[in-house]
Amino acid sequence: MHVYDTPSTTYQLPENGGARRPHHPLVRLAPWLAGLAFGVLYALTAAPSLVALFDDSLEFQLVLPTLAIAHPTGYPLYTLLGALWSRLLFPFGNWAWRVNLFSALAAAAAVALLFAVAQRLVRHPRTDWTIEMAAALA
Repeated sequence: MHVYDTPSTTYQLPENGGARRPHHPLVRLAPWLAGLAFGVLYALTAAPSLVALFDDSLEFQLVLPTLAIAHPTGYPLYTLLGALWSRLLFPFGNWAWRVNLFSALAAAAAVALLFAVAQRLVRHPRTDWTIEMAAALA
């Protein structure tokens, strides 16, 4: 065991390189719950149709359903997954709304992944929640 002393607490890390095993089932569910919560938030606040602003939102609402090429770098994986989502997996509503929901789903997956990485890297449970919520709302 490696022992690290800080002013407030002594930490003992296991010999397996510092990997920790979650003791409570909620710790393992936390990334999924955070992703689900922010997915619902993002989906509820997604634009219901074409966005009037001339930015990436409008561009991707037109590029994904038609499999066109976005501005460089082109975002090939996002374009292919968005086309698959809007044509086959979720063929309901108008094209723009489908693309907006796909973007909300992708953002929620990023939140869940960031939360899981923060759990692995940060030793304090309260700190990883703080980091995750700040990043998700940024």
